[in-house]
Amino acid sequence: MVKEYTQQPRIGTALLVLAASLIALIYLAMSLSTADPLWFWPRVEAQAQRIVIYNQGRRTELTPGMPGYAEFNAAINASLSSIEGYFPGWGLSKESLEEARTLYCTVEVFYDAPVQVHSMFRTGRPNTILIPLTGRGSEVSLVFFGSDGHYWPGAPKVGRLERIRELVTQMGY
Repeated sequence: MVKEYTQQPRIGTALLVLAASLIALIYLAMSLSTADPLWFWPRVEAQAQRIVIYNQGRRTELTPGMPGYAEFNAAINASLSSIEGYFPGWGLSKESLEEARTLYCTVEVFYDAPVQVHSMFRTGRPNTILIPLTGRGSEVSLVFFGSDGHYWPGAPKVGRLERIRELVTQMGY
């Protein structure tokens, strides 16, 4: 005598496998589109080689060990850890870059090596970052990424520029 065996479908298991598959697909798609497997971890901990502050033609350079450097570096890292959007239509022409350095208040950051900025947007690996505090792009908190002083098209929008502005004000700008 043969005993028949019938098994009920396990809906809970099927739904769990489906949910896990969807999450894995979303993670994989975001990792491929951003070229960053840690896109969900918005944390930047980079050590700038030098930080240059421009204000209407006046130029101040900070390097590691100088007074104010550590505070500026921490504020810049916090700002880069708070990317809220991306504006692909924005960019810096040579004239805009010159104006940022001579007419407005701007912070330019230089790194020894490319920096990984984790975000939901493809940001590349910049070693130069321009942060306008006044002038073009400052009203929407844009930053510009580049390599070796040449800035790329597109601009991430950051959420935390207040501390950088406070530090610039404390320096007398």
